[in-house]
Amino acid sequence: MKKEKNKEAKKIPWGIFAGFFAMVWSFLLIAIVVVFVVSGMMYAEVGGDDGLRNAWWLTPLYIGEIVTGIGCAICLLLYRLRENRS
Repeated sequence: MKKEKNKEAKKIPWGIFAGFFAMVWSFLLIAIVVVFVVSGMMYAEVGGDDGLRNAWWLTPLYIGEIVTGIGCAICLLLYRLRENRS
């Protein structure tokens, strides 16, 4: 019975999880870049500080990017370890 649980644990699709984390990470990166480009354009037009770079909602984007990057790296590592054991 214990061996069956180990076989089920080995069947976890780490590659799919890694792909999911990579997609979320890339969307968050694009969002951060767009914010900085738009705020730079606003700064150039208005000549003053737009406040976008100091907004509270950038902090969750940064944290989300770090968490998804680490999650992707861990899933890729577990995927490679599973492939090497097989």
